[in-house]
Amino acid sequence: MIIDNGYFIDEIFIPHAKPSITDDVTAIGADISSFIDIYSKEALQKCLGYALFKEFTAELDPTQANGLKVSSDDKWNKLLNGTEYTDPNGKLVYWKGIRFKSKDAYNKSFLADYTYYFYEKSNDDDRVGIGNVKQEGKNAIVVSKTPKVVAAWRRFFKAVQGTQTFPGIITKEYRWGGIGVGIDWMGHDEEIHLYKFINDSNALVADTYKDFNPFCFTNINQMGI
Repeated sequence: MIIDNGYFIDEIFIPHAKPSITDDVTAIGADISSFIDIYSKEALQKCLGYALFKEFTAELDPTQANGLKVSSDDKWNKLLNGTEYTDPNGKLVYWKGIRFKSKDAYNKSFLADYTYYFYEKSNDDDRVGIGNVKQEGKNAIVVSKTPKVVAAWRRFFKAVQGTQTFPGIITKEYRWGGIGVGIDWMGHDEEIHLYKFINDSNALVADTYKDFNPFCFTNINQMGI
């Protein structure tokens, strides 16, 4: 796994999101670990497509400082940990990576935002014999999680897909006849998102990430719609 319980800080802070000596806290940590295992993998597979997901994850090694096997090609390090590069338009840009550092440690990732979104949505309601009920704490004020959950999804969406809800269709006429048709996820954001980085990489060096097959996510508004 690329992320762990330590990624749930700041905007996506989850109290006790790591194992502790108490049974309750350990259970919470184990619960979050289960969501990480399911949803971080789901997000990455959707973002990359199954074939590229399998190829990339086979190169991961959490015991190494860069998170990858010693023998891994540098393209995997760039995908995971970010890189500065000159895009096909000749502009110097920076891709921050699937994961990136805050305070000298890797603890930020759009995979954490995706996992947090589903963790909080699931944790908001408990299923019981009579249906779904919402828990209420004694001496506590109930505050809606919707703004934080929606914000997490919107950060995930922007980091992966930019501001494009759907890809643009691009066409090119060839001198020898015929028309080529493709899709453009690049958008016009200053911050480089995952789909742009991979498309740029493939444009600069053909088939760098040859099995890239991105999923089209849908953004949501502040009402969660």
